[in-house]
Amino acid sequence: MRKAASLALIAVLLVGCGPAETGRSITVVLELSVGNARSITQTQDGCTGAGGYSDISEGVQFTVKDASDALIGFVAMTDSRYVDAFHCTFEGHAEVSDSAIYSVEVGRRGAVLFNRSDLEANGWRVELSLGS
Repeated sequence: MRKAASLALIAVLLVGCGPAETGRSITVVLELSVGNARSITQTQDGCTGAGGYSDISEGVQFTVKDASDALIGFVAMTDSRYVDAFHCTFEGHAEVSDSAIYSVEVGRRGAVLFNRSDLEANGWRVELSLGS
């Protein structure tokens, strides 16, 4: 009897330990716009940055941090689209936990802050631009 009561108590505690709120899927779109046609290379599947933008390509990671600067999501950009010799876009999706403020950074290019209400209004889509 004592063992059954202990197991029941453990089950109740485990159920209570679940997350308070579920996470969200955030979409990050980076537009690379350059003034020099040699700064974007068209690939079979899309595009990649070149020269001073060679760190921007499919596979570059973006990170999402919360208001306390804790990492809450990260993923590699998986989709690129060659627009023309001066424009290329990259897209990625990550699951993130809830926060009032989100900090999004692609590669080592510096973080940009977004508040939750702005992300909700924009359908949890972040649009960033790099270049001219």
